Amino acid sequence: MGTHPSTDPLLSFLNRGVLPFVGRDREVGAIMQFWEGTVQADGLRLALLIGEAGQGKSRLIEEIAARIAARAGIVAHVKVYPESTTSLIALLSRSLAVAPSTSAILRSDPEPNLPSVADALRRLSRLRPMMLAVEDVHLLAGSSLAEFAQLLDALADETFPILCAARPVDMGARGVMERWLHTEITLHGLDGAAVRQMWHTLFQQEIEVPSMQALQGATSGNPLAVRSALRGAMTGALREERSPGSVPYVRLSTADLLASVQRSVTLLADGMTAHLSPEELANARQLALLGEIFSAEAAEMVIEGNAAEAVRTLRYRGIISQAAAGSTPIPGGNGGSSQPPLSFTHTLLHHHLIDAHPTDVHPTEKTESLPALLWKLCTAPLPLYSFQPFLLLAPIAHQLNISAEEAYDGVAAMMERTRWMNVALLETGGRDLLNCGKAIRQAFASRWSSGQQQENELLLIATDLRTRRLELYTDQFEQDVQHYLQLTEGAESEAVARHRLNGLATIHAITNMRHYAQRRDTWQEGLRIVERHPRLRRGHDWINFLRQLAQSSALDHAIIRAVEREVETLIEVEGLDEEFKERCWREIAPFLLDTFSNPLELEKRRQLCQRLLDSVHASDPQTLSRVVSFYYNIGQANDALQLLERLLPLLKSHHILTNYYSHRLKRLHLRAGFGLSPSQIEAEVDRLIAETPAPIRDGFRRFVGLILPQLYVHLGDDAALRDCIARRTLDRSQLFPDVLALAAETSDERATILHRIRSEELLPPDISRLIALLQSPESEADPAIAILFQQMELNILRLTDLIFLRLAFQLIGEMDPGLRKRLHGQAAALFGRVMDWLSTRELWAFMLPFLEQFGEEYLGKKELKQWRDRTATIAEQRRPADHGLQEILLKMIGTVEAVLPDGRVIPIRGGRLRAVLGLMVANAMQKQPLEPREFRHLAAGGEGDPEHARKTMNAAVFRLRELLGQQVIRTEGETPMLNLQAVRVDILTARHLLRDAARAVRDGALRRAFPAVMEALELTHGEVPFPTLYEELFEAAREDFEHLLRSTTLRVASGLLREADPASAEELLRRAHAMMPEDEEVLEMLNESLTQQGKRTEAARLRLRAMMEME
Repeated sequence: MGTHPSTDPLLSFLNRGVLPFVGRDREVGAIMQFWEGTVQADGLRLALLIGEAGQGKSRLIEEIAARIAARAGIVAHVKVYPESTTSLIALLSRSLAVAPSTSAILRSDPEPNLPSVADALRRLSRLRPMMLAVEDVHLLAGSSLAEFAQLLDALADETFPILCAARPVDMGARGVMERWLHTEITLHGLDGAAVRQMWHTLFQQEIEVPSMQALQGATSGNPLAVRSALRGAMTGALREERSPGSVPYVRLSTADLLASVQRSVTLLADGMTAHLSPEELANARQLALLGEIFSAEAAEMVIEGNAAEAVRTLRYRGIISQAAAGSTPIPGGNGGSSQPPLSFTHTLLHHHLIDAHPTDVHPTEKTESLPALLWKLCTAPLPLYSFQPFLLLAPIAHQLNISAEEAYDGVAAMMERTRWMNVALLETGGRDLLNCGKAIRQAFASRWSSGQQQENELLLIATDLRTRRLELYTDQFEQDVQHYLQLTEGAESEAVARHRLNGLATIHAITNMRHYAQRRDTWQEGLRIVERHPRLRRGHDWINFLRQLAQSSALDHAIIRAVEREVETLIEVEGLDEEFKERCWREIAPFLLDTFSNPLELEKRRQLCQRLLDSVHASDPQTLSRVVSFYYNIGQANDALQLLERLLPLLKSHHILTNYYSHRLKRLHLRAGFGLSPSQIEAEVDRLIAETPAPIRDGFRRFVGLILPQLYVHLGDDAALRDCIARRTLDRSQLFPDVLALAAETSDERATILHRIRSEELLPPDISRLIALLQSPESEADPAIAILFQQMELNILRLTDLIFLRLAFQLIGEMDPGLRKRLHGQAAALFGRVMDWLSTRELWAFMLPFLEQFGEEYLGKKELKQWRDRTATIAEQRRPADHGLQEILLKMIGTVEAVLPDGRVIPIRGGRLRAVLGLMVANAMQKQPLEPREFRHLAAGGEGDPEHARKTMNAAVFRLRELLGQQVIRTEGETPMLNLQAVRVDILTARHLLRDAARAVRDGALRRAFPAVMEALELTHGEVPFPTLYEELFEAAREDFEHLLRSTTLRVASGLLREADPASAEELLRRAHAMMPEDEEVLEMLNESLTQQGKRTEAARLRLRAMMEME
């Protein structure tokens, strides 16, 4: 009996082009499991389905919808279209209204607005096991992306899953989805087994292995390409049925199949361009050289004639479109494009255009050869968004018809681009640039002088090391840096000397904190280099050398002071570029903070710290990072923890992840001083390591192995210290030697370590001398130790000083009784100084070990009891703040969530919880707080019954306290209030900064107002205050805050313009314009700042773009 045509796979394929659904079992299983998890879910979850065009994302969603429908579920489905003027919410409203599976359940068609669509989805999810599928989210941009973000926020408390499908491109939607992202599924091409299964399902016969490999290889398993290839290959290959009811079969050799497949794939791609004229096709091929994403400026270089008209035509023809989400140009191209970047509409199309580009075109009067064109693209100061030109140039670099000097300078320009790349971009694009540079070297090195060859080799090695910064602490990296240094020995020329400085700075970073003598050798050699090559002293390579030396010589005061003197000298040099001087101070001053050896020097550093906080660089995460490290090092835990609330979000948003995770570890160290238990710390450290991105995880593990042992020294737990070193420390040689001495299990082991400290200068000279004296005969040690003790009594300056002091007290306890007795007075005074130092900083958990181990030796019974009582009092005072939310950040801008001190994020789910929390925040912003009845009415969602409203409010407060801690909310009054001693709120912080800025403007202190407004803008980041809270009170509070933000920004910018500081005004206004692009007053003032600086062309272009957007 024959198969019905509608269900026969071959006939379905021949008639409708539908391939058998094969090879997607893993993806189907993952998505179905994701849907089934709805029952256990406690909030919104999102899955991201990633696949190239033609990989079958739509087909997979169709199959999933059928399976869910078979189990009495529903899939609400919406597809985003490119260049569409219809909003996402309107598309979703229409889809819900017309789809039979959803319209039958809804009471009425949803209106095309957010509340109506969100309510419709909520109703569907309450009546049926539901999933929302959104196709092509990579196309979301501008208002549609904002709508998507608002939709997710509105549905945050719902438990139904959302499946989003997208192409693997940089998309704005990624950041919006990240908060709810539960799983990510990547669709790859069909493998050989899937192709074999597809063939068998279609033709009821096995495919030969060579034929399968040909089909799969030529199409890369892309289902769209497979479909096109098969339909083309089958023309004439199907024999007619030999008898009624028999199945057709295919007779096609492997060679014929391969030829047909290749032809069909080409025809598929050609079909996408079949409607183009020869000139349009030629222009498309030229644009393909730029990559899948490209700038208008680069398009002008590759297209002859009117490039803008050619681009408009290809957009109209559907070949290219505006890139769906903003991409970052490759650094070194004189900034980004003046227009939004463009992209090809189909990856297969782009690949085909590249493959079909003629490579043997000879130059004419009007055209250039391909190598010449690629060379111009790679070396001109253009905004490039793809490394495609470099990839294309590398294999044909030998065909370049340029001079040896051009080749040499071009490689230098390419490598210069890598200097400004972040770590992630260096790993990928940096290697592409490096490979292109190597290819050019291979083609032209024989025509360079020996000096040029050496300098080029060093440049490529330096670039290679730069692209491998994540390997900084590996043995192989250190070996490669040593080789780099060997090649620069002697440093005859200035260029080689520059590389020598770079190599010395890099090896210095690797051997951080190992040997004082080695650091001093590095410094002396650096001085000799700039003495031989004076111009280097006025260049950025010398600044980099000084910064690196200062950064990794925190404990070597002689080096830091030498660097400081050099900076002071450079700043005083007349005629030296002011920008250079400013950069010199900006980049090195923060690293001077940790250099002090007496109270006077410490006070000087405190003043420098305040100067940095008062400067325009106070909002710079790198500068703020050094300030936090300064407070951490001197044990000012409260100041450090307060600044960390500002710093950590900045580091994360700027993707400075190494500092982000190291500061989170430092925060744990400080919180341990306030009583955080070791078990909590260990658990959090494990979580931090697991959370750390793979490229920096090994480096972070090394940092943990250095910091955590210091913590156990401060807690006075020697057994835990040894266990921690065994588990956590990857390289014991990196530990402070006094930590190793305390961790020694035998006296012989400790004696060996102490001998190394003395002989190898592993600690500052005074400390090494004291160790030697403590182990010396009585006659030699007595007077010298007394003098040193008197010095140390005045100089407890750092948290790390406590490590050596603990070792010193242990060594004193082992001294000759007679000498110990004579030193008792000085030792007791020093012990009292330790207790005062810790008490002032309220680090009670670090006080206890000193009291328990040494208190009876140096304190009388009464004094010991007083110190124990004092410690208990501090512990009791600190406990509410520690176990409550002193360090919690409550976000009310862009999202409603709490960030705990350990970095965990607690989303505030539930409309009532968000409303009560929002009311407490809004109430704190009002001059006249809400009346109790008003508060309860709003908290209960407009409930008319006062008693029911009160119970609803109290239930929400109870739940919030369960989530965030008892100390977060004060309830002694008639309405609940936030305990602002226990929690920091972003919108309140921003409001406080803006009011400070307004006062500063009134006082004429614009330099104080500028960083405050910049930080407020950074906090708001263009996000909506009180998101998902739609009551009239929140709308009014939102408008009041936005008015304060705008008016204060304009007042400060106006003042800066009056004071002839248009550069600062421009920086401020550019950030404001990015957040408020429609604000004409901001735009006009930004234009004025540009005009005052002589940037009239840029100002004109800015006005032109504004006019074009209005049209």
